[in-house]
Amino acid sequence: MDMSPAYEHTVHKHTKAEITYDRFHVMSHLSHTVDLVRRKEHQKLLANGDERLKSA
Repeated sequence: MDMSPAYEHTVHKHTKAEITYDRFHVMSHLSHTVDLVRRKEHQKLLANGDERLKSA
């Protein structure tokens, strides 16, 4: 199932089905979150003059 809150709400409201998520959507959210953290950490390093991740 898609991980949209609207879908989840509708399923809970109208059925007693157990919700499961497919690997594609889980990995997509995980990759996006890891990328956000990586970008924030990189910005912190750059602000302190640390450029070790600049070309990574």
